[in-house]
Amino acid sequence: MYSPAFKYPTIYGKTLLRETKLEGDLLKKRSPNSFIFLLRALDMGKKEITNEFESLFPEEKKELLEDFFISKFIFAYSTTPVLNDFLDSFEKHTLFFLEREKDSDILKIAVALGSDLRLGDYKDKTFSLSLFDYISASHKRTDSLVYKDLELGRVFLSREELISYLVSKISSDFLKKIPQRAKLPKYFEAYGKTLNFLSLVSKNTGLSYQEAFSFLKEEGSIRKIVDDRKLQDRFFENLRKKLPREKAERLRETISRKISFVNLSLKSRFPPCVEIILRNLEAGENLPHNQRFFIACFLSSLGFSKQDIVSLFEKTPNFDKHITEYQVEYVMKNKYKPFDCSKVRQEGFCFEQPICKNAKNPLTVQTRIQREKTTGFARRKKQKSRQKREDKIWKK
Repeated sequence: MYSPAFKYPTIYGKTLLRETKLEGDLLKKRSPNSFIFLLRALDMGKKEITNEFESLFPEEKKELLEDFFISKFIFAYSTTPVLNDFLDSFEKHTLFFLEREKDSDILKIAVALGSDLRLGDYKDKTFSLSLFDYISASHKRTDSLVYKDLELGRVFLSREELISYLVSKISSDFLKKIPQRAKLPKYFEAYGKTLNFLSLVSKNTGLSYQEAFSFLKEEGSIRKIVDDRKLQDRFFENLRKKLPREKAERLRETISRKISFVNLSLKSRFPPCVEIILRNLEAGENLPHNQRFFIACFLSSLGFSKQDIVSLFEKTPNFDKHITEYQVEYVMKNKYKPFDCSKVRQEGFCFEQPICKNAKNPLTVQTRIQREKTTGFARRKKQKSRQKREDKIWKK
C-alpha cells in the first residue's frame, strides 16, 4: 500500500522532502537519475489501467521522489509531445489511486489542493465545488460547464466528475511549477533536448523511450548526436538496419522537417504562455488556430515584422506561405491585441509563473521582463564599474 507522498507527490511529497534541498551539487548529482526515471514514466503512459497498474514509483524510496521533483527542471526544455506523454502517465497514476479512495479521503485531498469542496446531496450528486475553483482549473477530462448542475455559485458533481476534476487540477498545478529556463543550470537543456529527440524517434518508429535511448547510447555521444545533423544522419542510417526501410526513411524526413534545437525563446525571454508556443513552433507542432492567432497578435504588438512572424510558422506541417502572410497582415492591419490572461487560462495554455502575478495581459508580463532585463544590465554595469575602481586602488 502506497503512502500519500507517493500517491500524490505534488500534494504531500514535499513534506517527506522538507529536509532535502534540491540545489547545487545534489541537483547535479541526481539529474541523470531523474532522466532515467522520466524515460520509464514516459513509457508508462502507453499502458492500460488495471488492478496491477504500475505506479510512477516502483518502490517507496525518497530518491525516486527527488527524481520526480527534479523532472520539472528538464521539462522546462521539453516540447509539448514530451509533456503530454508524461501527463498521460501522471494522470493514470493519479486516477488509479483516486478511484480507490473513500469519499472522506477525497474531500481531504481537495482541501489540500485549496479547492472549496463540500459534501452535500443534490439530485444524484454527492459533492459541490465553488464555481471559481471549477473554471480556474484546466479541464482536459471534465465535461463542459454547460452540462453541470449549478446553484448559488456552486457546481454539483458526482464522485466520477469530482475525480476527473482532481486529476486535471493536480496535473495543471504540476505544469504551473515548471520553472523558467533563465533560472536553471545549463545541463538541464541537454536532458530536455534528448527527450525531445527521443519523442520524435518513439512516435515515428513505435519504439519505447527506453528502447530508443538504448539504441542512441550504442551510437556514441548522445549530446553530440542530438546537436549535430551529420551525426543524426548516421544515427538514422544505422536505425534503418533495424526497421523497415520505408518506416525509417519516413522517420528521417519527419525529423529533418520538424527538429531544430535553435529555440527562439532561448534567445529572448517571453511570458511562459508565449515561450511554450514558440517552443512548439520550433519543434514543428501543428498548433490550434487560437494559439496561432495569439502568437501573431502578441509579436505584432511588440513590433516584430511580418516576415519575422511568418518565418516562425515555416516548420508547421500545413504551412502555406501566402495564407500565412495574409493572416499576419490582417492581424497587423487591425492592430489586434493578444488574449487577456483570463482567456489564455480558459484556452488551456497558461503556465503561470511568479512574474505573471496579478497581470491582466501577457503584454504586461513582457513589460516586467524587459524592466527586469534593464535593471539587471544596469546593476551589472554598476558592479563592473565599481570593480574597475577597486582594481585601480589595489594597483596603486
